[in-house]
Amino acid sequence: MRSCIGCRAVNPKEKLLRFVLTPQGELALDYNLKLPGRGCYLCPDISCIKKAFKGNAFQRAFKSQVEKMSVEDIASVICKKAMEKIASCLLFAKKAGKLALGTMSVEKEIKKGALSSVLTLSDMSESSSSDIEKKAEREGIPFYKLLYAENIGLIIGNKKVVGMKDAGLSDSVVREIKILGNVMAGLN
Repeated sequence: MRSCIGCRAVNPKEKLLRFVLTPQGELALDYNLKLPGRGCYLCPDISCIKKAFKGNAFQRAFKSQVEKMSVEDIASVICKKAMEKIASCLLFAKKAGKLALGTMSVEKEIKKGALSSVLTLSDMSESSSSDIEKKAEREGIPFYKLLYAENIGLIIGNKKVVGMKDAGLSDSVVREIKILGNVMAGLN
């Protein structure tokens, strides 16, 4: 269990983002929880990031000067890492045959009840996305829309909808989608 330096809430460290201070005094996001050194934790939420900056929480946590970064800089780094994790999970799932790609394939898997979740990309038409969402909801399959999908198309080709057949991978992707939503929500 760790405390968020922004809101002070206590959560399992896996639900928080870990930051470390490099020898050069730069703040680094330790997304995989493997970097050496003292760390501090932050909820993956824009309001906590803003509170941490407003209260100089990073300087207090590290008892040292931290190179100046903005809330937008930190949010950008978090979103980049979240997208990399989504891309990595989808690539792994594709290689393992755990994805249904494209509308017809996803609809077929929805009918079979074989999907853990369904994900549409932001550039899918609204009517097609809505149709897939309704079919998934009827079968009790969680549905998500990925708004920031710049590199995902390279992994899944020109498909605009993905069905995830593996619950573990689905959980990992959903966690990253929620992080993206929480961080990007307050920046617009």
